Amino acid sequence: MNRKFQLLLAFLTLSVSILSGQPFFTEVDPPLPTAEEPITIYFNSTGTPLEGYTGKVYMHTGLTIDGDDWQNVIGDWGNNTNQPELTNIEANLYKLEITTSIREFYGASLTDDITAMNFVYRAAEGEPQTTDDAYPVYKSELSILITSPETSPLIVQQNDLIEVRGSSVFADSNFIYVNDVEVYADTGSDFSYDITASDFGKTWVTAVAKNEDGSVSDQFYYYVRDDVVEQDDTLGPSEADERRREESKCGGHLP
Repeated sequence: MNRKFQLLLAFLTLSVSILSGQPFFTEVDPPLPTAEEPITIYFNSTGTPLEGYTGKVYMHTGLTIDGDDWQNVIGDWGNNTNQPELTNIEANLYKLEITTSIREFYGASLTDDITAMNFVYRAAEGEPQTTDDAYPVYKSELSILITSPETSPLIVQQNDLIEVRGSSVFADSNFIYVNDVEVYADTGSDFSYDITASDFGKTWVTAVAKNEDGSVSDQFYYYVRDDVVEQDDTLGPSEADERRREESKCGGHLP
């Protein structure tokens, strides 16, 4: 399933962040968590109001259940005795370990359809605090996610190195295709492959996870810009204007 489509279905908060360009500051290990397993949540405060803060950091957190955000909230806002305190690992980096499972930690029932975890991180005094953040919770089924790069489209220069990283669950093998040409195949849950952006224009990169029951995919595309846009005298005025509009949309180059 396409990553953007999957996240839009999973939860509205995260899709709004995608469209507004707001950075995400929550990461989870494993990167494709299910509701029935232990996880570690990481908060990177860089670029948030808590960057450089040296006091204790607490998490206001709940679940998206059956499409409704902020269900089964842990504790009360501003209450340092019943909301989770994060462990400071290094400057601007914190973690919280859930050693049971997402479902058990949040007290969700076995029939609850959990699709995301919701977060606001705050100082011990309540302020400063972050905006809302969210992280998807996956079904216990074949899944794949490209974790790097984090944006699509990715605008690059010719010969830039693009580091493709990702993870899958319940997969027998993972594959990477560049414009439908297979460039990588391996087993295991994690995959990585480096691409040199050589051709101008748009290039699709697709990661595929397979098992005996089927396959799923995630993808992004990168666009190699040509910084020098030559005037095409063969185009009429209206055609030239249209070309410039398209070049602007695509980052400054059309073939």
